[in-house]
Amino acid sequence: MIRAPRRLFALGVVSIMTAISSSPADACAVCFGGENDNRWAFIATTAFLTFLPLMVIAGGIVWFRKRLAEHSESTER
Repeated sequence: MIRAPRRLFALGVVSIMTAISSSPADACAVCFGGENDNRWAFIATTAFLTFLPLMVIAGGIVWFRKRLAEHSESTER
């Protein structure tokens, strides 16, 4: 029965914190304002981090195919 007061207290704290805040917090300073240079840097970084894993996978496939070709040439002799 000790859990009920703790939950009630936690609910009260969350309710008070929600009521006190006057405006919602902006999660990202670049997304919600800032200069165009900052926004462009954010978009470029996002694109880079999106395509980086694809480039790593493609590089691994190219390396593997090259090694496979070298191996097949050495076994034919």
